[in-house]
Amino acid sequence: MAFIVVVDDDPDVVDLVVMILKPMHEVVGLTQPNEALSLIRERSVDLLITDVRMPDQNGFTLIERAKGWKPALAVVVMSTYYDDKDEASRRIVKEYAPVALPKPLSRVMVTHAVNTALAL
Repeated sequence: MAFIVVVDDDPDVVDLVVMILKPMHEVVGLTQPNEALSLIRERSVDLLITDVRMPDQNGFTLIERAKGWKPALAVVVMSTYYDDKDEASRRIVKEYAPVALPKPLSRVMVTHAVNTALAL
């Protein structure tokens, strides 16, 4: 069982991901990146799942700051704007996370992404 932090400014997305993962993992869902950073500093987090575009702080900045404290932290990026068929999109995301999820999300996609990220 992994400890996973999910961050998205859309509470419905957070609730969906938490609902999908809760039976298999300990999951905390947050809508504020700074709350996630505090939790990552205080707890042993195995995986960060974050949106890219958020109003207070973008997901890439969140990842950089979190990895500054915990370089081995596994990361999954999720975004409405991610297109896995677009080379530029893949290259930018891969700089920050080995696994990306395009929105809208599905149970199969989320579960596969989490299993992949935790196995790396």
